[in-house]
Amino acid sequence: MRKKEEGMPSKQRRLLSDKRIFVAGGTGKIGTALIQACVLEGAKVVFSFMRSENRAREIYRTFGTLKPIQLDIRDYTDVERAKNLAISELCDIDGIVNMAGIWKKENLDKAGLCDIRDVIDTNLMGSINIVRAFLPHFKERKGGSIVLFGSSRINMEILSSSFYGASKMGIMGFMKALSSEISSYGIRINVIAPGYILSGGRAEEIMANIPSCAPISLPFAHPRHVADVCSFLLSDMSCYITGQFVEMDTRKIAPISSKKKDARS
Repeated sequence: MRKKEEGMPSKQRRLLSDKRIFVAGGTGKIGTALIQACVLEGAKVVFSFMRSENRAREIYRTFGTLKPIQLDIRDYTDVERAKNLAISELCDIDGIVNMAGIWKKENLDKAGLCDIRDVIDTNLMGSINIVRAFLPHFKERKGGSIVLFGSSRINMEILSSSFYGASKMGIMGFMKALSSEISSYGIRINVIAPGYILSGGRAEEIMANIPSCAPISLPFAHPRHVADVCSFLLSDMSCYITGQFVEMDTRKIAPISSKKKDARS
């Protein structure tokens, strides 16, 4: 029988063992996958929802999270209340994720001002509100991981809108500037930008709108793939990663044989 190597642990720790995570907007497909991944990796999780109370209860019962919190991220006072509840429930917070966001497919001249404000207030200001509320806590404890969500649609010519793109580009600019501002406190912030994600049964609709030149060589990403990347960014394994825009877009992964196929055509 081989002797145990010196310094090797008897049991491998899970990726997020003993971590306490707050997820804003956890009732969507990706949010649910993230909550599941965090719990499986050893984290204690509290999450928020806005309207989907039944879905939140289902997630709570299924994955054994702490009781979900109803939250409107557009309202900073409400965000402060949710933050205090989350810290009270978990005693501490190691990482936060904002997944709450909306998308409205409208041309700028056709969209109402209320719709435009709703997208900006939810996507951009909501992200700022979440980070601003938790920042004093992270500064006090001298560390924390923040993950926000952008979108690779800002680099697409299809399936997007100008004010949606503005809200997501704003998140990227906010993250880049803030990463320098908070790095001395040991706080990290990164943005994940999912591309085509297989959720909600929209694969055929999306495929119909992809340009024929798009080099898709992989199946659509599943919500769990996004959740895995997010879990990594919340973990200590990513302790040297901050200020990064992580784009997950299968359109940009060309098959190795694509040049040969083009040459034959």
